[in-house]
Amino acid sequence: MIEAISQRMLTVALISALLVASVLIIMLSDTAKQFATTVDAEMKCRNVAEASCAASGTMPASWDNDFIIGGEKRSCRDILDCSCYGTTLSCDLPSG
Repeated sequence: MIEAISQRMLTVALISALLVASVLIIMLSDTAKQFATTVDAEMKCRNVAEASCAASGTMPASWDNDFIIGGEKRSCRDILDCSCYGTTLSCDLPSG
């Protein structure tokens, strides 16, 4: 009798642990996708800005245009704080 109860408790504990692990994996997966999407957007914005600075010494006209990142409308200006100094690009993450 006690052995059967112990075995049920162990089974319930294992199922609960598997459910918790599954939820954590899903949450981490979503976070990793969001991070990868943001990094990809930063690289694309930086590449466009570098090309524009090198060619004309100015930020690209598309710098303030919105595009969709992870379901949100954002512009390169939202993602990176960049400026042209002559034909050299300087970028930081936006403050705040």
